[in-house]
Amino acid sequence: MKFSLKLSNGKDEKSGEWNRPTFANCTAFGEVSEEILKDYKPKDEIWLILKYYSRQVDEKYYNGFIVRKIITDKEIEKADETLLNDDISF
Repeated sequence: MKFSLKLSNGKDEKSGEWNRPTFANCTAFGEVSEEILKDYKPKDEIWLILKYYSRQVDEKYYNGFIVRKIITDKEIEKADETLLNDDISF
């Protein structure tokens, strides 16, 4: 499955307007692809672990991201709890 993600580039500090977004070409395979098709629709927010690739074939460059894992809301909540409970030593 191939798709594009729209990535935010934040707001301009002076004008307060949104900067133009960046689009990233992504490819997902197997179970990850099936899960994305089943659980997500256009404009949904999704957290992913990606691997960037860049290849040159006949003097033309191809690049994008391969989806390795979907990060679930439960995993995000657990990470937040872990960070809040960890003591930081100085």
